[in-house]
Amino acid sequence: MFDFDQMCALPTWQTALSVGVILRFPFPMSDDATPSAPRPCLVLEVERGGAAPRMVLAPGATHEANARDCYDIVVSSPAEFRAAGLTRAYRFQARRPLSVALGQSGVHVALPVLSPVMGRLTGSAHARMQRLRARLHAEHDIASERRREAAAAAVDVSLKPAPLRLRDDLPAG
Repeated sequence: MFDFDQMCALPTWQTALSVGVILRFPFPMSDDATPSAPRPCLVLEVERGGAAPRMVLAPGATHEANARDCYDIVVSSPAEFRAAGLTRAYRFQARRPLSVALGQSGVHVALPVLSPVMGRLTGSAHARMQRLRARLHAEHDIASERRREAAAAAVDVSLKPAPLRLRDDLPAG
């Protein structure tokens, strides 16, 4: 009678979502009842595997020349910020990413097109995003390897027998 898959299908913008897309999302998210105003965010990752598909977002802020960070992706040329759906230069702060479920209610849908997608990165900003994503993946892999090595070292230490103390090893008392 009802096709459950069609009823639970993601909206078109969610199925077409990819890395480099700019969309409107309330960032930072607040715990109280007053929602944050939606602002441009850059999609850094889309994870469709698992029970709950997720996206990783980098918040956007208006670009100020003196506010630079090595994790910033700057969209400054007029052609690039028009392609991204922005009205002025922006920087996306990949230092503070947010992982969000694709069905998150906070995604701000624009009424004429029923999509939160504003545009996508192009040119040098897109190349910078790809380099930064590679760096973030490498840092994640290095941290995972260090945690694995630390856990293995902790297990090795706990499995070693305690040193044998002989009677003549005891301090004089």
